[in-house]
Order: sequence, then C-alpha cells, then structure tokens
Amino acid sequence: AAFDHSNSLDDCGSTVISSIPDYTQDFFDDCNSSPSDHDTVSYSALKKTQWFGIKWDPNRSRVDMVATTHGLISSMLWKCVADVESELPENKDDLDHELLRYIDKISSLYEAHPFHSWEHACQVVLSASFLVKEYHKTKDEIGSKTGIDSNPFVRFITVFSALIHDVGHLGMPNAQLVDDKHCLTKVYRNSFLERQSLQIGLGIFIEDFPDLSTMVLRMCPEFVHLVTSAVLATDVSSQERQKEIKDRFERVTTTPDGNVSEFEKTQAVVEQILLLADVGHCTQGYDIFLDWNAFFFMECLTNFKAGHGPDPRAGWFKGQISFIEFYIIPLAERCSALVPSCEAVNGARTIVNTWKLQGEEFTKDIIDRSGREEQQEQAHHMAKYTEKNDRVKSTTDGSGKDNTKSKSKKNRLWRRLASFHRRKKNTTHRNSTASISSDTQ
Repeated sequence: AAFDHSNSLDDCGSTVISSIPDYTQDFFDDCNSSPSDHDTVSYSALKKTQWFGIKWDPNRSRVDMVATTHGLISSMLWKCVADVESELPENKDDLDHELLRYIDKISSLYEAHPFHSWEHACQVVLSASFLVKEYHKTKDEIGSKTGIDSNPFVRFITVFSALIHDVGHLGMPNAQLVDDKHCLTKVYRNSFLERQSLQIGLGIFIEDFPDLSTMVLRMCPEFVHLVTSAVLATDVSSQERQKEIKDRFERVTTTPDGNVSEFEKTQAVVEQILLLADVGHCTQGYDIFLDWNAFFFMECLTNFKAGHGPDPRAGWFKGQISFIEFYIIPLAERCSALVPSCEAVNGARTIVNTWKLQGEEFTKDIIDRSGREEQQEQAHHMAKYTEKNDRVKSTTDGSGKDNTKSKSKKNRLWRRLASFHRRKKNTTHRNSTASISSDTQ
C-alpha cells in the first residue's frame, strides 16, 4: 500500500528539494477524521495498517519515497520534542525543512544494489515506525513489569537509525571485505560497513544540518551513542556482538529497575526494534518475504559472478530455513515482549512452513530467471560485438583487416623507424671522426 496522499515532490527536483508538501490537510479532508498532535499523513495511514501488510508501492519514485519517509520521521521527531518541552521551537518549519533535505541527501548516497538499497532503507524505516508505534501503545502496561525504558526520544532514535543503517553499503558482507583486503578493513577494526554508514549518516547530520542536530543533541545528549549502538547491532554476522545484544536485553527485562541504568534500557529497546525492522520481511506477508528474498539472492549471485563470495545457488533453499528458525524466530520471540500485537513469531513460522513446501520451486525459478537474464546480457554484448565487426569489414579488402587504419598505422611506424635510423647514422658518423678507442666503439 502507498502510505502518503500528499502532493508529489517531483516538481522540486530529484536532488534538491526546496519545499515541504502539506502532509495533513488533504488527507483528513478525504477521511473525515482529525489528526492527533504531529500525525502526518504517512504516520496516520501507517496506524491503519497491519504488520503483515507493510510494504511500499513499487511504482513510487525516489522523490516520492523521500517525501513519505520524511512524513514518518518528522512525526516521530516532533512527538519526541513535545514530550521533552512544553512548547515547540519557533523555527519548527525551518527545522522540518532541514530534516527533509537531510533525508533527501541520505537517499542519494544509497547505491543501487538489488537488496542493500534506498528501497530497503525505506522498508526498514516503515517497519521501525510501525514497531515503535506499537511499542509506545503497550509501553505503560509492560513498563511496570519489565522496567522498559522511559527515554522520550526512543521514537526518533529508532527511525533515524533505520534511515542511515545501510547508507554507503557496498552490496557485500563484512567477511567478503576481509577476503578482498578492502581498504575499509584498514580503517575500522570491525563491523566495517556499519561503521562507514555511521560516519556518513552522523557526519552529514552534525556538520551539514547544524540547527537540527543541535536541537536534537540538546534534548537527547546520548543520541549519537544510542544511534551508534543500534546501527552496529545490525551486523548480524558478528556472533560476539549478537551475544552481547541478547544478554543486554535479557538483563534489562529480568533485572529489577534500580539495578539497570536508563541508558541501558533505551539501548536494549532500540537495538531489538531495529534488528526486527531490518529483517521484518521475514515475519510479514509471504509475498513480501519472496520479494526481498529474490533481491538478496540476486545481490549474492552478482557478487559471485564478480568474484566476490561463494555461489549462493546450491544452498539457497535450505539456508533460508536455517536463518529463519535459528535467528529470526528467536529475535521475534524477544521482541514480542515489546510489541506483542505484531505477532512476528507467528509470521515467521508461517513463512518458514510455507517456504518448506514452496521454497524449492521458488529457488529453482529465480535461478532459471537469473540464467535467462545472463544469456540475454551475453546475447546483447555479442550483438554489439558483431555490429562493430560488420562496420570494420566494410572498410577491408577481404582479408579481415581494416586497410584504412592498418595503412595509417604502418606509415607512422615506417616514419618512426626511418627517423631512428637517420639519428643512428648521424651519431655513428660523428663518432667515427672523433678520437675514441675501438673498445668504446
């Protein structure tokens, strides 16, 4: 479903967005409803959506998705600000415009990989927005039982982390960067891709958007630390980090209130929500799972053909079962303490059971399709090669050689040889008239 009914930003250009569309009035006129404080069109539409049906309209342009993503993140930001201060800043519109320009800038820095792309980032923002919305609905009820956080900026920290979590991604895993001896492995000690995303996302936010970032850091001094922790948590290949994250969440949810810091509570909540949002397609509708599964397969296959990583085709079917059963379902079970209404555990189990019945055929289909696309690409290159040869043959004498180019090349060669021999002859003549020993000659 499309989650925004606002005016399109297409007329504002694809790289610099100069105005903020009206996210509220047209929508609520159509729906005959009234918005709650800081509910944008995007956020209001999201509130009427179920977890199993969350996905983007595939026909949306990048600029459309920037506008809608801004609607979600803007709503989260101003809800957080309202929880901290009784009055919103006088320059709220200017700050909101900075937020829009920041999101547009980040969108342009995502590479066009099949999976780790701007579209994936938008899907994660969408899922994170839904999860943090549901978390706040049940926060008061579960807070007294588990000591879950009381940080008013959880909403914005979570969706901001979702926005930047893969910016600048290279389309291959950290382990492959080590095998390739990539320069990032010399810059960072671990979690290379995640640390690069943090440097890009936070660097631009603080340096290029000082008014907005200053307000956020003033109201939430631990913002950078919490965003860093959340984005690093998405390095699921690091067993040490995943154990640390799991242990922290268990400690926060089982230890009495006074023995756990507020910072650690917020850290645990944001980490778990972002982790689930990042792989949300594995717990939502089966059609959504298949879409992103195919994208990830194509990314892995592209890397293999380029000499970066193993061939994914042989173990793809069984690999998805292991990933869901041993990573996704345990993660969903932990998150059910925060967002029980999403029923992510049931979603993951439904997907893996359906995959066991249909996944082998789906895997065969995407492998066949990738083979056909490769053949079409080879045929395209062959056609271009043949066309070039035909043009060359039109200027030949039947020997298969281009006379025009060949004669010109030969003439240049003979002129260079003649010049060389003349210089050598002159040098020999001068040397013969000098008093030089025969050994030297």
